[in-house]
Amino acid sequence: MGPQPETGWEQDPLGPESRSGRRAFRDEDNEDDQGAPAPRRSSNRRQGIAAIVIVLTLVLLAIYGANIFQWVSAIVSPHQDPCNPVNVTLADIMGPSYPAQSLNDSRYLTGPLAGGVPHKRALSPPCTITNAKGEVVPTFVQVNGVYLRNYSTALYDCSDRFKYVNGGGPYPNHQIYCDNVGDILAVGTTKGQVHIEFDQDWQAKGLCGPDVPSCDTVKILDYRSNGTISLDFRGYVYWDEDHWEIHPATAWRLSGATKWPSAPVGSAAGRSEPTYVLEPSWGRVELFRAAFSFVPNAARISAARTTSESATRSSGT
Repeated sequence: MGPQPETGWEQDPLGPESRSGRRAFRDEDNEDDQGAPAPRRSSNRRQGIAAIVIVLTLVLLAIYGANIFQWVSAIVSPHQDPCNPVNVTLADIMGPSYPAQSLNDSRYLTGPLAGGVPHKRALSPPCTITNAKGEVVPTFVQVNGVYLRNYSTALYDCSDRFKYVNGGGPYPNHQIYCDNVGDILAVGTTKGQVHIEFDQDWQAKGLCGPDVPSCDTVKILDYRSNGTISLDFRGYVYWDEDHWEIHPATAWRLSGATKWPSAPVGSAAGRSEPTYVLEPSWGRVELFRAAFSFVPNAARISAARTTSESATRSSGT
């Protein structure tokens, strides 16, 4: 048999329907190809978002990196050893702006809005911080020759629980404690005060409070003055929103005393003066004495119980 004549198109053994089907498949393939870039655009958007997140993270780390590291270190690895107090003046704490309150001028500056220890209520604050200039600065200070101009119970700043930085949980016997606050100034001056606070968690732990010799929150009432009584204080430097504090304040004495009153726990062996040990066992917990405040104890407790959680959180819990 001779060759078949060409018909102008390739014969398909499956017939016209098969050709039509192939065309349909090709059309579908073309439609898929036209829609293919969509996943790539979605992928590009995800990559762009990821890049923005990375850049923002790097910026935050650059600004707050030291603070974040110190916060984590203070919570995860609280120090167990006593800090050695460093003698400073109120002017040393405030920096060249003294007697004005300034964060940026102080050597305790650690970030745009932070200075001193990372958390004012920590039972185990770090002995040192790295400031904004990269310098290691001691946080546990002793200021001599100051007077206590005012002193009161902060009824707006009370709690019945330890803060998260100290492990949380209720205070012993579900007692309520309030911060005890005041202002100290250098003897011979009327400006340049530093706020002091005997912290509620420290009181609940038995480190400060009535009849605690090194940190008696009641006896100190007898030593308020307009500059006629000179005192010495120990504690940790902290910047609280718009002013400098010694918070927590850990000990006080009359200036000129040869030794500091004994702390609730023993001091390191071989030292002539006791330094404060920050992680003692649970100490004695006592009720406030009526003489502690300017209002009756029942009224104080009632006011403390009505303090809102939001007010407590906003005050640094």
